[in-house]
Amino acid sequence: MGRDKARIEIRGVPLAVRVARALAAGGCRPVNFVGDSIADGYPVVADRFPGEGPLGGVLTALVAATGDVVVAACDLPNLDEASVRALLAADPDRRWPVVVAVADGRHVPVARWRREAVPALEVAFATGTRSWRAAFETLGALEVPIDSWSSLDVDSPDDLAALDREGPVLRQEPPAEHG
Repeated sequence: MGRDKARIEIRGVPLAVRVARALAAGGCRPVNFVGDSIADGYPVVADRFPGEGPLGGVLTALVAATGDVVVAACDLPNLDEASVRALLAADPDRRWPVVVAVADGRHVPVARWRREAVPALEVAFATGTRSWRAAFETLGALEVPIDSWSSLDVDSPDDLAALDREGPVLRQEPPAEHG
């Protein structure tokens, strides 16, 4: 992409803030950024493994939390409240270490991770695993379908241009509150 995706603005709102708002609207409390402060007053948790890939971010979030966490990539401009609520509601008996969103036959980079998975994730990380996908495939994950629209990610300048061509990015703007 050539620049920090988290800071790319769509209608004046950075991508990471859009995702944070969806997480808050879906019931996640608190909502924190891992790594850098983007804007909008969200607390920041210092990345324990900067530059070491997505699994480092997952581990950072889990170790900083007192319970389970929902971790979402910063480049999901259409992530919505319903998708987040589906992840939170799935697996009420807590049988799965990870609950991951799926759409169109692919894993979406948003998942609920159980705090109890930390030891296994630390072993995976120590032995070279950096992909969150590889980690949950090793641990086992419950797949929760979400709407294709909500799963759209922005990986290239062409993806950004497509958003502009295809009209509204979000069906409705989520509330600005966070906690």
